[in-house]
Amino acid sequence: MTKSELIEQIRSINRGATREFLTEFTERELNDYVRQLSMTGAPRVDYDPPGVGPATARLAV
Repeated sequence: MTKSELIEQIRSINRGATREFLTEFTERELNDYVRQLSMTGAPRVDYDPPGVGPATARLAV
């Protein structure tokens, strides 16, 4: 993936990241960040801690 493609992919996930800011990073750094964003983009599962109430699992939206 080119640096420009990486920047566009990042901006599609992290809309607060500006093109000007992202161009300061190397292609490798951008690629690492895309991987990190991909891993953190999975739905979270929240739960009630023990002793607080009935244990329920739900996806955080």
